Amino acid sequence: MKAGKRGHIVTIASMAGLGGIPAMTDYCASKFGAVAIDECVRTELKKSGDWAYIKTTCICPYFINTGMFDGVANVFPMYILSPDEVADRVLAAVRQEENLVVIPYRGNLLFLSNLFPIAIKDMVGKLMGTSSTMDTFKGRGNDRMPGLDL
Repeated sequence: MKAGKRGHIVTIASMAGLGGIPAMTDYCASKFGAVAIDECVRTELKKSGDWAYIKTTCICPYFINTGMFDGVANVFPMYILSPDEVADRVLAAVRQEENLVVIPYRGNLLFLSNLFPIAIKDMVGKLMGTSSTMDTFKGRGNDRMPGLDL
């Protein structure tokens, strides 16, 4: 990309990379990492001057209806996304050279929640159902890997 002076790096993260969710510790940690990698690459490109022709976009969707999160509970005001909706939004984000995209847009409310003290943020999350979104998730626990005894 540097040699060709052209490129765009798209990181597919998740809203789970912007806030922790019970029963998703490993998934959230990996997505927090993906968000951090995107941020570091973007700032390195800006520092080196390569940002003029190499862009980055970090995509943070809510749950996508692909079967991966079968049985997950929806949390108001969010909704389960369709793969086509996410793909269309990713393409639009690249064309518009957006740095960070939360899908759906209303998910940006998560950033506002970080302005509150943690106790209030946790209480609001509990009231909204965020803390129980994985309670009906299929395949949780030992069902993920039959025969695994932890």
